[in-house]
Amino acid sequence: MTLLKSLFRVPFLWGYPFDRPFLDLYRRAIDAFIHSKPSDPKVLKYLKHLHGILGPVASEVPFRQTVQRLRSRAVLLDELRDALVTVINQRIEVLFQIFE
Repeated sequence: MTLLKSLFRVPFLWGYPFDRPFLDLYRRAIDAFIHSKPSDPKVLKYLKHLHGILGPVASEVPFRQTVQRLRSRAVLLDELRDALVTVINQRIEVLFQIFE
């Protein structure tokens, strides 16, 4: 628990896209706790502990706004990455045609 809390306090980790892993952790933890409770009692124990940490924070309006902002930025970043990959692949095809 101390390690998890200390990770959220490290200032150099904040800023998009470096905080995207935190969004993914939050999504996976919520999905695992709500949608598919594990059968392993040890895993369930740690998941409940994590839910105890995230639960009070997740209900706060500023936190929800931050999660929504990160989700929208993630969508934009994914679209940008896909566009860049498409352009790079087109340029590579042109280079292959030139050197054939």
